[in-house]
This record gives sequence, C-alpha cells and structure tokens, in this order.
Amino acid sequence: MKLTSTLQAPLAAACLIALAGCTDLEPIRAQIDDLKSQLAKLQSDTARATAAANAAAANASSVAEGAQNAVGEVQSATEANSKAIAALDEKIDRMFKRPLAKASVTAE
Repeated sequence: MKLTSTLQAPLAAACLIALAGCTDLEPIRAQIDDLKSQLAKLQSDTARATAAANAAAANASSVAEGAQNAVGEVQSATEANSKAIAALDEKIDRMFKRPLAKASVTAE
C-alpha cells in the first residue's frame, strides 16, 4: 500500500500539469483558426486568378484566330491582285502587238 500512496502524489501532480496545459491550447486554437481563414482566402484568390488566367487565354486565342483569319484574307486579296495584274499586263501586251502587227503588214 505504501507503493500506491507513493505513486498517487506524482500521478496527481502529473494530472494537474496536464490539466493546466489544456488551458494553453486556446492560443494554439486561435492560430489554427487564423491559418484556416488564411488558407480559405488563398484558395479563393487562387480560384479567381485561375479564372482570370483562363479568360485571358481564351481572349488571346480569340485574338490569334482573328489575326490568322485576317492574314488569310490578305493572302487571298494579294493572290487576286496578282492575277488581275497578270491579266492587265497580258492585255497591254496584246494592245501593243496589234499596232505593230498592222504596221508591219502595211509596210510590206
């Protein structure tokens, strides 16, 4: 019995220390709550940044597609102009060849 009564005093002291330590958990809980709120804010900021980046990427893609379409139109117009210039050159050549052909027939 002496052994149990000898263990009871340190055991009671350990319980008191453990219970006293429980009251110190409030600052830790406050820090945990603060960290949770910071994490929630960071998650919402990340979601907004991701949405903004996706919108910017979609906009850039749309602009690039528009530019590509414009380049296609310019190439088409350039090709049409080249064909028109070639046809006009041919017409001018024919116009100059006719008078020369008539002049050479009359000269003979």
